[in-house]
Amino acid sequence: MRDLGSNTYKRRLRGFGDEHYLLIRRPTCEEHAAYGASLIQRRGGNILMRAIQTRIKFGAKLLVGFSKGTFGLNGKAIASDPQDPDYYPDWKELLVKEAPDIVADVARDAFEGTKVVTDDGSSLDEDIDALVGEFDDEVPATEDPSTSSER
Repeated sequence: MRDLGSNTYKRRLRGFGDEHYLLIRRPTCEEHAAYGASLIQRRGGNILMRAIQTRIKFGAKLLVGFSKGTFGLNGKAIASDPQDPDYYPDWKELLVKEAPDIVADVARDAFEGTKVVTDDGSSLDEDIDALVGEFDDEVPATEDPSTSSER
């Protein structure tokens, strides 16, 4: 159930064999629009792909905390809760600098992450992978038009 009265949720992200328990706020409609507009930019005649920068920027905005023990510094667990004795005041900046992949995953999950589960419990991704696998051997090789005898 999605609690529409709550603006934050806990999310477990996996990366590099670790599990990260994060507290994330839900993005606003304005942030959804800004995120989409920031992914690709035009500068003069060039189109710039800015997915990584955008994900890190917006992931940092949405990340509001983490479960103690999720991250550590110099062998000691740090906390994002100001009431905790192991609170690390610059925890967010530390994550952006030292774990940008995790911060980017927050945004990717919040803005791009969709998983559709079918009636039988399988995910749509599994169904698509199975379907594509069925056609891998059936797709004919395309002929290179530059070597074709028909002109």
